[in-house]
Amino acid sequence: MSGRIRPFLVWMGRDNVGLARVTWRDEAGHRGYDLLIGTDPGRAPRGINRWGFVSEQGTGEGGDLLALMAGSVVGSFAEANRDTADTASGARLRVLRGRLASGVTQGRVSQLVFPELPSVHDLDEVLTRLDYEEATAQPAVGRAAADARPGLLTALADLVEHLTAAAGRSDAALSDAARRRVAYVFGRESYALALRSAQRATVDGLAGGKIRAVEAEYEIVTASTNARTRFEMTTGLDGDLAGVPLSVRWQPRWWLEVGLHLEE
Repeated sequence: MSGRIRPFLVWMGRDNVGLARVTWRDEAGHRGYDLLIGTDPGRAPRGINRWGFVSEQGTGEGGDLLALMAGSVVGSFAEANRDTADTASGARLRVLRGRLASGVTQGRVSQLVFPELPSVHDLDEVLTRLDYEEATAQPAVGRAAADARPGLLTALADLVEHLTAAAGRSDAALSDAARRRVAYVFGRESYALALRSAQRATVDGLAGGKIRAVEAEYEIVTASTNARTRFEMTTGLDGDLAGVPLSVRWQPRWWLEVGLHLEE
């Protein structure tokens, strides 16, 4: 993970300030995806400790989601968390459990309190504690589109697979794929992940040399407010790197940019 800030007119940045780990799973014929991402307090400026974890598991009619977030509440987690009061003391880790089944969404937000906030390296410890502590908050219920995915990762995987296949056919197929849109849920809130553009590219490979890839711009749209967030991701086209993220660029604020780069 690299990060850049722009306090005035000039970007200032640092490499290797954190990490991200993506996991593909297949359990009983249903695919799942995990994403762990965050800063490393030992390397990030001023010891910044911000991280999150999302685990999605598909089922025949929807799927389940677990999301953890340390630090400030932003983005979709803020929307899922809007009915939960911040009453706990100490270092808080927010937990969201979501379920999508037959077009009905359920989202339940709770908090775990620690003497000190765990870091991105403490995920296993946090998950072990979750096994022993049940959330007490009542689930909030909503409706979702009939074809909605159970989370952002599942929706993104759908688009990446579609892009990878289209790029192997023709420019026209890739152009058509770049207009695709997938609905998904996070807690009780509904979203859409849309492709804004996509193009073939040749990028640096892991062990030197060049590899074929697709550079694409994505947009997340919140259904209730029409708020939009964009990010860019490059994925491979050949061999073991087909459909695998090679780099990601996200600029959540005009003054902040985060980059991810696949390591050896």
